[in-house]
Amino acid sequence: MAGAVCAHADDLSVSARVDRKVVSVSDQLVLTVEVEGTMRQIGSPRLPQLDEDFSVYSAGSSTNMSWVNGAMTSSRAWTYRLLPKHAGTFTMGALDV
Repeated sequence: MAGAVCAHADDLSVSARVDRKVVSVSDQLVLTVEVEGTMRQIGSPRLPQLDEDFSVYSAGSSTNMSWVNGAMTSSRAWTYRLLPKHAGTFTMGALDV
């Protein structure tokens, strides 16, 4: 899996990162997806198809908001625990926000 990916659309920045690049079948990988910018309401990201290779569990989300010079910015992060089902090399596809 890749270490981190970042994309920008309008005034939003989207990044995805994993806590490690190598994991054993008996361990877990933590995936964090973060959206930053001047957003109003944003739903949970739609992850690519991962069920063949991983058991996927939501580990929660957090939201941060700040006002700087009258402008509001916010960020929201979702955390997922991925448990590999078998050994191999994996690449995660694109996710939708």
